[in-house]
Amino acid sequence: MKLQKTIKSRSRRAAILWLPVVTVLLASCGTKTESPIPTTQLTETEPEQTLSIRIAQPDREQRLVWADLGADYQTLTGIPVETAVRESGASFSEPNTPTVILFRDIREIPNLAETAYNLAETAVFNALADSSTALRVGGKAAAVPLDCDVYGLLVNKNALLAYTALSNRVASINAAEDIKSFADLKELVQELTKHKSELQIKGAFAAPSLKADGKTWLTHALSLPISAEFRSDNVSVTGGATTSITFRNGGAYLNLLSLAAENGTAKAEALQTRTDTAAIQDFAYGNAVFLPGTTADWPALDAVKDRTVTNDSIAFIPLYMGLPEETDGGVAVEGKLWAAISATATEAEQKAAVDFLSWLTSSERGTDFLLRSLQLWPPYTTLPQASLQTNPITTASYAFLTDGTHSNRLSFVALLPEGSFPAAAGKAFAAYTTGKTTEDTARQAIVIAWKAAYLPETTDTAG
Repeated sequence: MKLQKTIKSRSRRAAILWLPVVTVLLASCGTKTESPIPTTQLTETEPEQTLSIRIAQPDREQRLVWADLGADYQTLTGIPVETAVRESGASFSEPNTPTVILFRDIREIPNLAETAYNLAETAVFNALADSSTALRVGGKAAAVPLDCDVYGLLVNKNALLAYTALSNRVASINAAEDIKSFADLKELVQELTKHKSELQIKGAFAAPSLKADGKTWLTHALSLPISAEFRSDNVSVTGGATTSITFRNGGAYLNLLSLAAENGTAKAEALQTRTDTAAIQDFAYGNAVFLPGTTADWPALDAVKDRTVTNDSIAFIPLYMGLPEETDGGVAVEGKLWAAISATATEAEQKAAVDFLSWLTSSERGTDFLLRSLQLWPPYTTLPQASLQTNPITTASYAFLTDGTHSNRLSFVALLPEGSFPAAAGKAFAAYTTGKTTEDTARQAIVIAWKAAYLPETTDTAG
């Protein structure tokens, strides 16, 4: 599909230049040099030892650490690992195609269903903490995640405990884990607001940010009803069918947003200028009981100086808004770095690639590379659990992915437009939360803004 200026251009085609490297440590000066070696191509007449794994990864600044990892793997197995930096638009259909492609945006490889090897039932797929975190396209597991962000709702357990001690409380909820639906959440939020002076809080929710650069409500939370729409309509999220939405689940999102705005730590009129940082601080200082957040938000929360909400007083539960798919109480997972294997590679190359990804997500060297060198959060049971559970959010996230009792689901955050869309969404939602417009008008504004971002030449003021 052809995306316009308001979306980052993802249609450029770029051939991949393979640069296998040997890293040499010079004892005299302690520096590294790169020595190109000839690329070995696998043909029917060549011996099996010429097998290699060709990896295209998206980060130019990480090319040396990937080269080091490849050298270590070759030393261990004898199989050369050739790495290259892939440009946006490069795919499995390029000349001298890679064996493995790493990518962030699921729109980057529109023909993934045809060109990707089915990873279902492979060792790396079976090691996922939850198989629902794999990217499924055209009936196949086309890619597995090497990095994830999990969305949910942070809860101040101490404030909730204080509420349960009140003699005149109405809500029957005694712990964060007792919240099983939006109805439960709404009842509790309204109760907390009624007793906020006794509980010494400014609001049940950390007031939302509807500023254009706000991520919590204008990206993460907003992606949930839109992802649910694509799922229920069986939309191919790697194709061109995502250029328009109905936003029919917008009512659920607006119900949650209204609840947070009406029971928040700031007035509704201030939300369009409020920041995510202010919301995080409200929660960290105990001014609010609830804060929508993600695993990626922990560093910002942990860095709040003199925060009064301690690690052991933070719970993390699903973010309920009343979507049909919330009945099993799962969390939403965003894949931030995906790995796919070429369907046109030889059987030997595919097996070698699967073996490499399995080693990457299970061996001491591979997991250290993912967790420390790249600072990723890969959702695999084969990684050291202590490394995946370093704070209250990641600990709870890992539990949701591994307990087998929740229906977790992917959130397609990468599909949300950039450019003018966040500002338009923030404006529409701000008008709704201050009573200046209706739910239908707010929903239609999102439909129009989405279409304008993807297909500006076909969009008029009437939508």
